[in-house]
Amino acid sequence: MNNLVFKNVIDNSLKENKLNQVYLISSKNIKNFDAYFLYFINSINNEKFENFNQIKFGELYFYINGNDDTIGKQEVLDAISSTTETSIFSKNKKKILIINKVENGTQQSLNSLLKFLENPPHNTLILMSSNYIAQVLKTVKSRAFIIEINELKTTDQTKEKPFEKFFLKNNIEYEEQYIEIFENIVNCIYLSYKQIDSLLELIISNLSFENNQVLLNFLIFCYLDIYKLKKGLKDLVILDIKKINKEKFDYIPIFKIIDLLKEIKENLDYGLNFNLQKSSLLLRLEELYGL
Repeated sequence: MNNLVFKNVIDNSLKENKLNQVYLISSKNIKNFDAYFLYFINSINNEKFENFNQIKFGELYFYINGNDDTIGKQEVLDAISSTTETSIFSKNKKKILIINKVENGTQQSLNSLLKFLENPPHNTLILMSSNYIAQVLKTVKSRAFIIEINELKTTDQTKEKPFEKFFLKNNIEYEEQYIEIFENIVNCIYLSYKQIDSLLELIISNLSFENNQVLLNFLIFCYLDIYKLKKGLKDLVILDIKKINKEKFDYIPIFKIIDLLKEIKENLDYGLNFNLQKSSLLLRLEELYGL
């Protein structure tokens, strides 16, 4: 996330201790608000999540996703109920309800949401996003602090850097040193259905204690792209849809590979031995690819 408007609003609200309970991000250009949600949660509760996928929803944080589907009334009621009834064990934390693409709510769901926005619990914040704010009920907008974000690209910005989406989604600074490694990983994954050895050798050579978080996250996103494609989705982050032969991956348990990568990453977060985890990753990848 590189928009100073949103960061300044949140940072200044925290500095002056004048947080609003309801925020609405409005932008016609931003297609994925994950980095903004991540920054909001990290800033409000002093968290250190490195990417949106690390956030555990259902305890302190709650999420309604209207990105790919209509937001129904029951989904809103369930989220409101969970947000209201969940207890907070730390006085310094706030419960946060995120509603992505709120304009995709039905009339009934937005009416239910409105009642909640009128009187949210004192320890709860709501962050909504919208690409088409004109479609959001006026009464909903009137309850929110609206942050307008106009990301107009200059001529120099129109050409996307290699793997820029990955860095943005993970809310980390763009680093050229990773580009060559990323390109090699991608090329190996394209051919991994018939030749996994190259990918394993690449992991052996490049995965280190210092870069494990970045490289494991990158691998997770690569396999998530394959999983999305197999499910008929086309909003890929890293891989080129034209270069993936999805039928070739039919007999490879992509979701199990994603779970494995997340497990190894979590184990390393907990401080388990790096070399043992790396060896486990390599052996289990071989098994999942049928070697």
